[in-house]
Amino acid sequence: MDPINDTKSTVLLKTEIQKLQQLNGSL
Repeated sequence: MDPINDTKSTVLLKTEIQKLQQLNGSL
C-alpha cells in the first residue's frame, strides 16, 4: 500500500463526489 497513492485516490474520490453533488443540485 502506497500512502501517497492512497491520498491521491481519496482526493480524486472527493472531487468526483463533489461533481456528482453539483450535478444533482443543478437538476
